[in-house]
Amino acid sequence: MAARLDKDLLESAGIYNLAFAGGSVQSGLEIIKRSNKIPQILYIETNVLFERDADSAMLGILFDPLLFKARYYLPALQEKYQPLNVFASFIKRFGGKSDEEKRAIKRDEKIYNLSMEGFLKRYQQPLASLPNYQNRLDSLQKQLQYFENKGVKIIFFTMPIDPLLAKQPRFIEENTLLKQTFSYPFLPMPKHSEYETTDGIRLLYESSERFSKEFVKNAQQIAP
Repeated sequence: MAARLDKDLLESAGIYNLAFAGGSVQSGLEIIKRSNKIPQILYIETNVLFERDADSAMLGILFDPLLFKARYYLPALQEKYQPLNVFASFIKRFGGKSDEEKRAIKRDEKIYNLSMEGFLKRYQQPLASLPNYQNRLDSLQKQLQYFENKGVKIIFFTMPIDPLLAKQPRFIEENTLLKQTFSYPFLPMPKHSEYETTDGIRLLYESSERFSKEFVKNAQQIAP
């Protein structure tokens, strides 16, 4: 979900967004650890911590010992120089809608209602119904302990979701468990009713812009 945060706005505040759609926090932490580029602060999104494991297949490819070091010296081997990624970057930069057009986009209510049916069923289930949630929590503790030992400041934050989902047992239980388990600070919980999603969990462009500004403001207050 954090992949929708405004990358340029975050980078202007010295924050790099490592989130990618469909990825997991555990994968991101492992990438940082293996790259040996230790940041001063890590912002950890809480929304899907209990639902996804680290992507071992992706990590295996990304850190293939025969290619990992070569990528630093041979541009042709770097992901950003792969033909498809160069083309995608070109389209993103020069094609598509303007910011004004994207801000004006309204959600498709049919898609929203269908998606909400599925998400409501998921969020109404207790955390115990989620396979391996305790293993994921244990794994996260070990990963964060590694960074804490390196002197990294760790801060949790939550992306806005549909206010109806935010009232469901799964969401409440997950956040309660995180606060009971970790002593790290949390950015203020967003006012979910102030933001609009396309499907219940993914912010519309205009909402993502506003929340990105709120995120940066809160981040600068808690870690100036």
